[in-house]
Amino acid sequence: NDLSSLGPVQDIVTFGKSFCALTLAGDVFCWGENDHGQAGDGSVNPVAAPKAVSLPTKAKDLAMSRTRVCAVLEDGKVH
Repeated sequence: NDLSSLGPVQDIVTFGKSFCALTLAGDVFCWGENDHGQAGDGSVNPVAAPKAVSLPTKAKDLAMSRTRVCAVLEDGKVH
């Protein structure tokens, strides 16, 4: 996938065929297999292109496992 439309990316996390990118602006975008809802859109349908994840505040870090993606938010909370 072409990530240039996301702006500067500071981190990409992946597990299997699911991916999430964290931009320098603190936005999170996910795409891929999404078989456990890793894209954060409430579905388990594949997501072909990076899709913005709705978060309460900007993120500063990401982690991904087989079934979960966690974002550490600017206020220190985990979402």
